[in-house]
Amino acid sequence: METTVSEIVPKFGASVLQDTVHDALRWSNDNRFQLNSLKCKELRIDFRRESNLVTVLLEANGNAFEILKSVKILGVTVRNDLKWNDHVDNITAKASRRIYLLKQLKLAGIDRKALMNDLNAIS
Repeated sequence: METTVSEIVPKFGASVLQDTVHDALRWSNDNRFQLNSLKCKELRIDFRRESNLVTVLLEANGNAFEILKSVKILGVTVRNDLKWNDHVDNITAKASRRIYLLKQLKLAGIDRKALMNDLNAIS
């Protein structure tokens, strides 16, 4: 099971995300789920010049969350500065690998119909 939680912190407000983490831990214990706190990650998107979020570290079961610069959510790579560079690079690399594979198959003498079937299979 994978869960994503987000929060908007007001300009002079404080984060309450740690309370949400505790609620998730409590829920998982009540429902006999094992939460692997070593796999918990955090992506911070904060455009304020002076951020108070840097000092707040989320933790679960004594393990601090790893802070990521980018994460893939539903196939879209999201960066902490909301730029698209990583996503475009990932999509470009994926397309390049597929084109290379198709060229190799074509050089091997695979007919056009089989190439289309192979393309549909790897999509």
